[in-house]
Amino acid sequence: MKRLAAIVAVIALVGVAVLSGALVLMDAGDRDARDRTPRANTPGGPEVTAPPTPDLDTFYSQRIDWQPCSHSASRDCATLEVPVDYRDPGGETFALNLLRVPAAGRPIGSLVVNPGGPGAPGTSYANMAPYVFGEPLLKRFDIIGFDPRGTGESSPVDCLSD
Repeated sequence: MKRLAAIVAVIALVGVAVLSGALVLMDAGDRDARDRTPRANTPGGPEVTAPPTPDLDTFYSQRIDWQPCSHSASRDCATLEVPVDYRDPGGETFALNLLRVPAAGRPIGSLVVNPGGPGAPGTSYANMAPYVFGEPLLKRFDIIGFDPRGTGESSPVDCLSD
C-alpha cells in the first residue's frame, strides 16, 4: 500500500513539473503571437459567432463599448442588450451590466465568470479576480463578469403579476 502511494505521489509530482514547464514554454513561445492577437473589442477583431436564427443577429453582432468604470479606473464597464424572451427577439430587451478586469499582460482572450446564483451579481465576482484567480489567468486573460437579469446593476425583473 505504501509503495502504491509513493508511485502515485511521484506521478503527480512529475505531472506538475511537466505542466509547469509547458506553461513557461507556452508563455515564452507565445510572445510574438500575443503581439498579433487582436482583442475582441477592437476593429478587425475576431468574427462574431453566427446567431442560431437571423432575427437574433442584432444581439450577436453587438460590439461592447468598454469604458473606465466610475468606481475604479483600473476596471472597465459596459452593458450588453439581450432579449427578455429569445423566442421574441423583436420584443423587450434587458441591459446586462458588465465589468472587465484587464489582463496584467497581453491578453490572449477573455474569461467570462459567473459565481452562480440565484441573485448574485457576477460583476462583484470579476472585481475580486486578483483574490480569486491565479497569476497565469490574470496575466493572459481579461476577466469579465456580468450581472444576470435582475441582479446588481442589470435591468430589474418583475417576475410576479400583481
